[in-house]
Amino acid sequence: GEDCFHEFTKYGDMYGMEYLSIHAFPTSTTDFRSTVDKINDVGSTIFVLLMDLSFAKRFLSSVYYLGMLKTGTQLLGTSAIATPSLWSDFNNDDVRYIMKGLLTVKNSPELYFELPQGKDFVSLVNHLPPTITIGPEGNEICSNETDSTGKSLYNFGGFCS
Repeated sequence: GEDCFHEFTKYGDMYGMEYLSIHAFPTSTTDFRSTVDKINDVGSTIFVLLMDLSFAKRFLSSVYYLGMLKTGTQLLGTSAIATPSLWSDFNNDDVRYIMKGLLTVKNSPELYFELPQGKDFVSLVNHLPPTITIGPEGNEICSNETDSTGKSLYNFGGFCS
């Protein structure tokens, strides 16, 4: 996790990423209540999870039940957490709710950010329109964009991501 963190922040700093909070945990941690309180206080909605499978399972379960994962929350994690065994202790509704905001990535040396492909990817992501906007009455409005088959890109069974 620590090597991934340093690599992530190196590129995040290079591209002007703003960090609202950073948290590191001993692998034995089981109570994340104070962390969730701190995260809620600063208003974080995008979380980068640099952790192994067993810790991710405990962390996601805990923060989900503490209410940290709400509509509009985005989780970015390594491909190590995109395995069925991570989700085996959750019921299907919980998995659907958490997974709608989960994006996992696998290190791909040919897409490093110094290369043109990596720069193109960063530019593309930075220019995407928001998927959730706030209407004049304060209500959330989900983007109605669809893929080539006509399926919604951001609305999953009434949950917007």
